[in-house]
Amino acid sequence: MNVLTVMFGGIDLHYLERFDCRNLMQAQYGGIEVDELWQTRDVSTQITSQLITGHDWRTSGVTGRKRYTDPQAEWLEKHVIRPRTYRKPFVHGLEVRTRPLREGLYRTLRPRLEKRNYLQVDLQVPTLFEKIPDSQALYVPAYNPEPSWALGRNILDPRRLPEFGEAGAVDLAEKNFAWRSRKFREALAGEPRQFLMTQFQILDSYQHLYLVYAEEPNLERVEEIYRRIDAFAGEICDLAAGTYDLVVFCSENGAANTSPGRTHYNRPFYSLSKPMDLGGRTNMRDFHDHLLSWVAMEPNPATLSTDAHRHPGGRGTVPVELG
Repeated sequence: MNVLTVMFGGIDLHYLERFDCRNLMQAQYGGIEVDELWQTRDVSTQITSQLITGHDWRTSGVTGRKRYTDPQAEWLEKHVIRPRTYRKPFVHGLEVRTRPLREGLYRTLRPRLEKRNYLQVDLQVPTLFEKIPDSQALYVPAYNPEPSWALGRNILDPRRLPEFGEAGAVDLAEKNFAWRSRKFREALAGEPRQFLMTQFQILDSYQHLYLVYAEEPNLERVEEIYRRIDAFAGEICDLAAGTYDLVVFCSENGAANTSPGRTHYNRPFYSLSKPMDLGGRTNMRDFHDHLLSWVAMEPNPATLSTDAHRHPGGRGTVPVELG
């Protein structure tokens, strides 16, 4: 089968159901379990690496969101300093606050050192994109994130940069979304692939902006972006109809969270355009195996009609008629 997978960063199952996002909740949907995180770093890069490799950080080598390009600096930070501090609140706080000083020292000693998001060359195991010959990764965290996100972020904190404010944060997120949307539509208009995967970050950015960075949580703005992304999901399904046999939507974590040691709620979701037997396996790493098996399946002659993938209501597997 031709399988299209779209990851929407930060979509939270709780808000998905609360706002009744019917395009995102396709024929079958539910929650995904995420565990085995390095130092509980619930960031997109680390969790997405589990999906595309089927392994946790011990095997994939992905620890957190970014890595130092110098092997010695990476080893010192990830194997010596941080493992000895992150379980001790005061010491961990001191480690975080002094990190810029250490990084300045590293760059003095190693002028070519950079700190960036993980890329394909950093992964220690093959991914879905190596295992499926006719595949395409379009701005997938831990594999080929767009250069701007690989080096920085696509959201800024107005509390730290008040001269840009909320308007600056929104402008940055919108430009990022516009670029990714354009490249994704170009990919969909081209020759279909056995496996095409992309990721969008705008919803997660807005949740950070309005649930964490704001003086008071602004759920109205959060609901607005959920409904906007839900409409976008419907557009994706329409564009994929007749070309992709299965459309998979998912997220890597839930909404932004201010709890100590966490940056997101652990409430990611998945949804499928037609019911599939998951065998009770809904861990993030399990979906690596599911995607491989779905791509290997014979295509259904009744490939996705325009509205066959829509969610008629209710949680879990929902029978639908195709064609």
